[in-house]
Amino acid sequence: MNEAAQIVIAASVTILTIVLSLVGVQIIFLLRDLRKTLAKIDSILEDTQNFSSRLSHSLDSFGATISGFKTALSILGFFKKEKEKKENE
Repeated sequence: MNEAAQIVIAASVTILTIVLSLVGVQIIFLLRDLRKTLAKIDSILEDTQNFSSRLSHSLDSFGATISGFKTALSILGFFKKEKEKKENE
């Protein structure tokens, strides 16, 4: 009876060791895939940040252009008023 118990315990330990080793290998593969996925997500976030940064700069530039046009129109309006004043005198 004593030998049978030792054989069962040895077999159980061997089977558990094999199963836990396979689970460990699967966890390693899972963590490697997770790392690749996180790298891809990081790349996507960087691309999105670059795009939004470029869009922001473009909108700032467009706003500055519009502001320049407004200033130019106000200067032209000033000269037009001055010309009308001189013509009325």
